[in-house]
Amino acid sequence: MYSVLTNKGELLSITLCYESYDSKLKLSSTTVSLAIYLDFMRPFPLYYSKTNNQYEPARIFEEVNILSNIGFREATMEGFVYYWIDREILYVLTVEPSTQEFSQEIIGSLKPV
Repeated sequence: MYSVLTNKGELLSITLCYESYDSKLKLSSTTVSLAIYLDFMRPFPLYYSKTNNQYEPARIFEEVNILSNIGFREATMEGFVYYWIDREILYVLTVEPSTQEFSQEIIGSLKPV
């Protein structure tokens, strides 16, 4: 868990990271991360972009209804990133590497607190 504080000690954001271990490669890597932003630009900018690089996908956002609120899903080279705002808090969930089914399973397991 990581947190970002202001100079006055006020909380700005928290990031929770979950790692998985590949026993064949003997490496750990972050599979799921959830960033929670209490202070962010409104409206929060999501920028569509084209690409000329075969190793970097275009940034295309799809509206999704599977979160606690309407949000956006971005497909990446290795998985998915979800963005949504609920109760004035911005959430960014990254699930990589992942299939769409696994990322939806992760979202389904999130519970409001």
